Amino acid sequence: MKRGPGTDNLHAGCAPAGDDCRAAPPGRSSRGFTLIELLIVAAVLAVVIGSIAACLAAGIRAWDAARNFGRTEAETAFGLSVLRRDLHNAVDFHAVSFRGEPDEVNFAALVRPPGGGPARIAAVGYRLDRGRQALVRSEEVFRGEEGEREEVVLSGVPELDFRYRAAGDDSPGWETSATSLPARVAVTLRLETGGAPREWLSEITIPVARQ
Repeated sequence: MKRGPGTDNLHAGCAPAGDDCRAAPPGRSSRGFTLIELLIVAAVLAVVIGSIAACLAAGIRAWDAARNFGRTEAETAFGLSVLRRDLHNAVDFHAVSFRGEPDEVNFAALVRPPGGGPARIAAVGYRLDRGRQALVRSEEVFRGEEGEREEVVLSGVPELDFRYRAAGDDSPGWETSATSLPARVAVTLRLETGGAPREWLSEITIPVARQ
């Protein structure tokens, strides 16, 4: 039987002469991706995304911890600076005795009004408010008209310990006349700031006690 032009191409599965006819490379399929291949790709993507999310979460936690630590340091430094200022300005005064306990201290000191002006003698006190877990400062100007004023100088303080030192003596309490003050006051603060408890130690000198 005589075959016409293009018959061989048609029998081979190609288009008629003049059209492009190329054989598919061996091993290559035109069926697309199988379900198993898609599942493998999805699993790999899930692992990659999970790793990235874990790294981001760890970075955020580290940043929060650093920020909280810096804030705690700043607040503690401020609270101790206020206490140090008052103890440095402590004075001998007949009407106010220096009274110290493990969680409270009261003494006379020179203080300046909030709006400015000359320093005045006031009864100053620091105590641990266990209900609020705060170091509270009180101030009452001698023969003043303002009355007693209280303020929180440091929050997050569940424990506070004062020690009173003079001439080698280290005592948890001090009760004397105003003319016999301890040479130094050591304070230990135990702070709770949402993370691990921290302890701060500071020893403050009372200049008037050395005169």
